[in-house]
Amino acid sequence: MTTSPSPTFEIDEHSIGWIIFDDPERSVNVLTESVMRRLAEATNEALRACQEARVRAVVIRGKDDSFIAGADINLIGTTEDPEIAKESIELGQEIFSGISSLPVPTIAAVHGACVGGGVELSLACDHRVLSSSDSTTMSLPEVQLGILPAWGGTTRLTRLIGLRAALDMLLSGRKVSPAKAKSIGLASEVIPAAIFHTSVQEFAQSILSKKRGPRARKRPGLGQLLDATPLGRSIVLRMARKKVAKRLGGQYPAPTAILEVLTRTVGKSVAEGLSAEATNAAILLVSPVCKNLVHVFHLRQMSKKGTGIPTDSAAGPRAISKIGVLGAGVMGGGIAQLAASRGVVTWMKDIEHGAVTRGLQHARSLIRGKVTRHRMTNSESRQAMDRISGGVAYHGLSGSDIVVEAIVEKIELKKAALSELEEYLSDDCVIATNTSSLSVKEIATALKQPQRFCGMHFFNPVHRMPLVEVIRAPETSDAAIVTTYQLALKLGKVPVVVSDGPGFLVNRILGPYMNEAGFLLSDGASIKMIDSSAKRFGMPMGPLRLLDEV
Repeated sequence: MTTSPSPTFEIDEHSIGWIIFDDPERSVNVLTESVMRRLAEATNEALRACQEARVRAVVIRGKDDSFIAGADINLIGTTEDPEIAKESIELGQEIFSGISSLPVPTIAAVHGACVGGGVELSLACDHRVLSSSDSTTMSLPEVQLGILPAWGGTTRLTRLIGLRAALDMLLSGRKVSPAKAKSIGLASEVIPAAIFHTSVQEFAQSILSKKRGPRARKRPGLGQLLDATPLGRSIVLRMARKKVAKRLGGQYPAPTAILEVLTRTVGKSVAEGLSAEATNAAILLVSPVCKNLVHVFHLRQMSKKGTGIPTDSAAGPRAISKIGVLGAGVMGGGIAQLAASRGVVTWMKDIEHGAVTRGLQHARSLIRGKVTRHRMTNSESRQAMDRISGGVAYHGLSGSDIVVEAIVEKIELKKAALSELEEYLSDDCVIATNTSSLSVKEIATALKQPQRFCGMHFFNPVHRMPLVEVIRAPETSDAAIVTTYQLALKLGKVPVVVSDGPGFLVNRILGPYMNEAGFLLSDGASIKMIDSSAKRFGMPMGPLRLLDEV
């Protein structure tokens, strides 16, 4: 049996054409050169069917569990010639423009991850229908690779959802949930995952029967002024440039290039926008910054594959449905907020009711901050807040699948608290300490089952810092390490497994850096010169300011 190349084009009994991405050789759909060529062919098939009146609408869908994971990352930054890069970009633009110019309604049916070029393909359609699944997200992470969305993403996104909402996606690369996509006008409809595929067909038929049509996003008065007038857009772009300059210090050219494209083309034709995208993206693609960020991307992907995780062990991760947090301070509240925002029920315990109240308030303020910054909808924030509770009794931690200890950095206090805690937990509950410097091996001596114990070192502030050190002590079991590692991934972090030793990994690397700053100071260099030099190099702050803050 010969497998048809992906994507395929089919016509159903309702005269709806389906362009189906389902690459049999990959677990996710990737827009490789061969897939893009086949998409052009499928689009031409759809065009002929439209011209022959055999098709009344076209739907683009992906695999059963994901839409499209973007362009082939291995092709990014491989050319040294900006002209060749520009030609490749323009070819992709031409293919997507073929979708946008089909003479019938077009619908992107998005279930699962929709990333980069997948989002740009969906933007070439008239409608984007998303499933309500937690796995469904939309993101344009090109800026994190040192480039910009150049297959129409920068241009079409801004025209669809407005300048301010588009800048938020383009400059951050963050994922957008279905609810958020609907609220900003990116999604035409969100459909329950259980009935998604059948309902997409009904959605297409309702468009054909004119029961539905494109809905203009309603913006409040000030929002309309900022997005829809030359003066308003000028203000938004000027503020964005200042913010980018302050945050990045000129180290990363992609955000500046995105702002340059939009400054030149917002309010103008799509063709002018596409031309500016191609010109700027071609320059970025051949830059050393792009190549270095692609290398960083590959390192992050390696970390997700479990570097340092035992591969010859039968131990699997424990399913996490409830997290306990021992200690309701800044770190405890941050961990609780992170877990609750990711759908996990969380209980915080402290020795005083006032401390618990402050911890809950801190967690909830972080969640409200996400709403203010448009990272979460009001509905999502209420659900996250409902997942967090706390108290002063240990029994509230019963039923936890893992408990993360986050009390003060005093080893005797940690040992006493963990010894008392253990009596309330099931035998297979993992216990992790958030210590930044204390011996995990020594803390484990307080436990009857030290094999269930490991380190899980979050960095402050928890909601911003991506790295988590997963620390193995001599008696730590494989199951404890695997469970903690998988939890870090679930929380959206980058876990690194390290041995129990002074400084673990990050502080051991940081030590010589801080020492050198001290040597420079003793040799007569000024604090201002040392810190400003470090910032020009790309550090978020100077080493001496860091000493003051920690």
